[in-house]
Amino acid sequence: MMNNLSSHHRRNTILREEHVAFEDDVPPPLTSPHRLGSSSPTRRLSISTASASSPPCSPPLRFGPSSFSPSSSSSSSSPSSTGSSYFHPHRDLLSGAASWGGREWERRLRKSSTPKSLSGRTVLVTGAAGFVGFHVSRTLRQRGDGVVGLDNFNDYYDHGLKRDRQNIHSRSGVFVVEGDINDHALLKKLFDVVPFTHVMHLVAQAGVRYAMQNPYSYVHSNIAGFTKLLEACKSANPQPAIISASSSSVYGLNSKVPFSEKDRTDRPDSLYAATKKAAEEIAHAYNHIYGPSITGLRFFTVYGPYGRPHMAYFYFTKDILNGNHNDL
Repeated sequence: MMNNLSSHHRRNTILREEHVAFEDDVPPPLTSPHRLGSSSPTRRLSISTASASSPPCSPPLRFGPSSFSPSSSSSSSSPSSTGSSYFHPHRDLLSGAASWGGREWERRLRKSSTPKSLSGRTVLVTGAAGFVGFHVSRTLRQRGDGVVGLDNFNDYYDHGLKRDRQNIHSRSGVFVVEGDINDHALLKKLFDVVPFTHVMHLVAQAGVRYAMQNPYSYVHSNIAGFTKLLEACKSANPQPAIISASSSSVYGLNSKVPFSEKDRTDRPDSLYAATKKAAEEIAHAYNHIYGPSITGLRFFTVYGPYGRPHMAYFYFTKDILNGNHNDL
């Protein structure tokens, strides 16, 4: 499906992923055998989806083996060649407060990104203060990987919940950088300081109905932000493997069930779905031109502790506790 470019042979593989569910506060260990890297120069573009007949919980995502040896991650603890002592913190344009940068910021970045085990990976998790990003970051850290989070803490829902997740991250040794994925200078600095082996991209403007109120936020995050991240990854050394969250919404007006990766996805029924489909096509183009390994996961409903407060199951539970009647 993919053409040969230069010395890299690229192929398109299809994986299958089940519904994502976190039943405990501490997610289970990563045991699924999906490969997201390779010791050969092969680069892949993969799309994964959930089976409609799948059980509610399945083994979470497993990284590895990486195209890059674990020893490359150990360099994250050494001083940056960019001369960090002369790097001044960036300022928020509205408040004037320091937002990122500086020697202490870089020290925390290196410490958080250093794997605890020799076989550990060095992973950038975007959207780390979000629900899925929170659990993914914790699980990776618990198994010995170095993890750095990135989140802009927007006001789509309660800040308090995101800050609670951030506090839990801090106690487990995961540093969450507060910044926007569209900030090119920030992304460049992150990849200059840390040799990430993998990027777990979970940043997105979620929700179908909210697109009618704030459509531009979807383009800003789901399309422009993803493109900025791909630009940073293609220029990074080492070039990290990328795992990106798509959505079952891309199936749009498709009425066939169960869904399959081979189903039509060119008839979106919402702006959210359109931006997610656009991101998949952008990933295909970057894989074809520049060769990074990219895996897309089409999530269906995700649920569990610290979930988004406006998900349906929270409303149902609240009504049950309050003795209210629901017609389903």
